Amino acid sequence: MPRKSTLVAVMCVTFWMVGTAWGATPTEQRRELSRATTSLRVAERLARAKRFEEASTAMAEAQKALETAADGLDERLAKTFDRAAQQYAKVHTELTAAGVKLPPVPQIVPTKASPKPTLGGNGGGGNGRVSFVQQIVPILNNRCGGCHVRGDQGDVSFANYNNIVEGVPSGRFIEVGSGMESSIVNVIVSGQMPPNGNEVPPEEVRALVMWINQGAAFDGDDPAKGLADLKKGTGEAKPASEPAPAKPSGPPIPMAKGDETVSFALDIAPLLIESCADCHGAGNSSAGLSVATFDQLWKGGNAGSAIKPGDAEGSLLIEKLRGTAMDGVRMPQNRPAWSNDKIDLVAKWINEGAKFDGASAMEPLARVAGIAMAERSTPEQLSAERENKAGAVWHLAIPDERASTVTSEHFLAIGNLPESQMEKLLGEAERQAGEVQKLLDGGDQPFNKARVTLYVFDHRIDYREFGTMVERRSLPEDLRGHAEYDIVHPYVAIVADDNSLEEMPCVLAEQLGTLWIADQSQGRLPDWFCEGAGKAIAARIHPRDAVVKNWREELPAAIAAAKPPEAFMTGKLPPSTTSLLSFGFADGLMQKQANFDRLVAAASTTGDFDAACEEVFKKSSKELAELWVASQRGRR
Repeated sequence: MPRKSTLVAVMCVTFWMVGTAWGATPTEQRRELSRATTSLRVAERLARAKRFEEASTAMAEAQKALETAADGLDERLAKTFDRAAQQYAKVHTELTAAGVKLPPVPQIVPTKASPKPTLGGNGGGGNGRVSFVQQIVPILNNRCGGCHVRGDQGDVSFANYNNIVEGVPSGRFIEVGSGMESSIVNVIVSGQMPPNGNEVPPEEVRALVMWINQGAAFDGDDPAKGLADLKKGTGEAKPASEPAPAKPSGPPIPMAKGDETVSFALDIAPLLIESCADCHGAGNSSAGLSVATFDQLWKGGNAGSAIKPGDAEGSLLIEKLRGTAMDGVRMPQNRPAWSNDKIDLVAKWINEGAKFDGASAMEPLARVAGIAMAERSTPEQLSAERENKAGAVWHLAIPDERASTVTSEHFLAIGNLPESQMEKLLGEAERQAGEVQKLLDGGDQPFNKARVTLYVFDHRIDYREFGTMVERRSLPEDLRGHAEYDIVHPYVAIVADDNSLEEMPCVLAEQLGTLWIADQSQGRLPDWFCEGAGKAIAARIHPRDAVVKNWREELPAAIAAAKPPEAFMTGKLPPSTTSLLSFGFADGLMQKQANFDRLVAAASTTGDFDAACEEVFKKSSKELAELWVASQRGRR
């Protein structure tokens, strides 16, 4: 159909027009622009079906969404708006030529948004990057200034950039590239800091997380200069360097054998986190002692070792808790004394050898305790813990939108769809979970020990924001959903907009299949294999689905380009190619279900995928990949 450049010209607006307005938030504006493009696609489909009146209504909805987004348009969305406006003009032309009666194309001119306060300061770092000088420094001055910027309470000093990124010998304040795992974020989110009880606004927490995710870059004039005197630098911002991997220190750590009556992970770690982390947590090494990890606790502090295995009363930790140490200082300071029962529990653990029963002595104690809790909690207790976690995660990702929460037997859904749609989605999730278990002979065992979380987003912009803020990555544009296995908080995240509802059964089967395989192997199979197996499971449950047909059509080209054959196992290929080849590989192994089941079981026992392949197939994973690729190429 003909296009009229004059109509496009009318809609191609210049953003910097005179006018001010607060308008909707950038997130809301993105959502309106997404709704506009969705309505335009709907209008095209309706016009092809000769449903002209409904097509006209869809165009009106697209126009309204554009007008809403244009009110105080955020400058970062100017190009997105222009593309949506051009698309509106194009569809208007095509529909008018097809016989749809439409009003003339309106001239929608965005108004410039009034300068809003940025996250913690007076502007960003450019290119969507958070500025340390303009955004992070004001947050630190306002929230941490009295204790840690102008002082060093608990041996924690944020006096300058170098102090912030280098941390102290017992721990770092930030983990470069991982905001949610950084102690400076954890103490804020948990409410431990600031100690005055004043909650840090969500937008400031998000700025801090994003700055760390982006590399904790410095854009000032001197990293050793005090924050109060810091000025914006003239050069390009430089990301902080990654620290060398931590190594165990001190004498060998005694490992639990299973016959102990007191568990460090379950019984002792929670006590230390609750009472000691404020002064001795990650980055807070009062007297040189940190309980951030078991390795650091084992190392001790300035006074030497805090623990003497087998000798509780001779251990400094017990002396401090009882107030019998030579300095007479009782711990924890400025907090209620521990009960004798709690101290006796720690003493019993030390007398039994002070053994460690976690996965890694270098993991944060919160992680060690979380895994132990998940393993030993009742399903009801673990479900409640996961619901609390899901709410905190949603608040971080989408802080400006209240979520609906709906539960079923095996799932907890949290998202921004209407509650009625969430309930329908949960019903579909239950059905697909049943199909997955039936296919893999799961019997009557529960899908997971406790409810699995489903994060549900009504628009892709929210899904992308979830990837950025929670997972620290950019989610591919064509991704409809993905699964993440973790014994503490396994979840599925999906986009459930109008364009994906027809695909939802297959999407759910794929992601739930991924989680099932990961869970059955206790998280010891590679991610690429679990994701490929999830696709293979969905292909068996929904063989005629358009998505599955598309996978099978695209697979031969991916196989032809697989060089070397095992490249998809190494993470060196594009995600879409890796996903397809992983699907084909897992699909091939599932041709003999018994061998596939043995592989999953072997991986859960050995903890090593290659060793599991050798045990079941008498071949390495590389050799299996070579045989599979060769067999597939031989068929073409």
